[in-house]
Amino acid sequence: MISKEEAREWQSADQPKHAQGNLVPTRHPSSQKFHDLCDAMKAMHDKKQQDYGRANDPFANVRASEDFGVAGWAGCMIRANDKMRRIQKAAQGGTLSNEGVEDSLMDLAVYSIIALVLYREQFAENVHVTVESRAVRMQDVGVVTVTDAQDCHCGACEDKRRGY
Repeated sequence: MISKEEAREWQSADQPKHAQGNLVPTRHPSSQKFHDLCDAMKAMHDKKQQDYGRANDPFANVRASEDFGVAGWAGCMIRANDKMRRIQKAAQGGTLSNEGVEDSLMDLAVYSIIALVLYREQFAENVHVTVESRAVRMQDVGVVTVTDAQDCHCGACEDKRRGY
């Protein structure tokens, strides 16, 4: 949350204008903090991948759960749950020895994004798509109805539109 003084400064600040004279929207300071944290998470991810990833697979460390029969994205969320336990301990007044709450929150956010990447990879590879009269049937996942096959953006439909 920003102070009242910061809010007044933000609201009264000279806002840049388009050539037509319309105001260009600027980010609220709290929203800018969100974007700054996203940038910091990207930098942290790139740095940690040098230690945990492999040249041919930046997510090799979290994908290792597949060796135990657990999908990579689910294994990633198990690691995220470990971070949640640390955060819960701190929220209940406990002391953290190795890393602070902020580090755990950042790791939790990054694990969630990595899990989403792995989830999308898994289902993009395992989904067979066929076009059936203005509907797309995705076997093993369910049925998604779209107004036109042009509205589907799965890899198979994109390739079909490109003529591959």
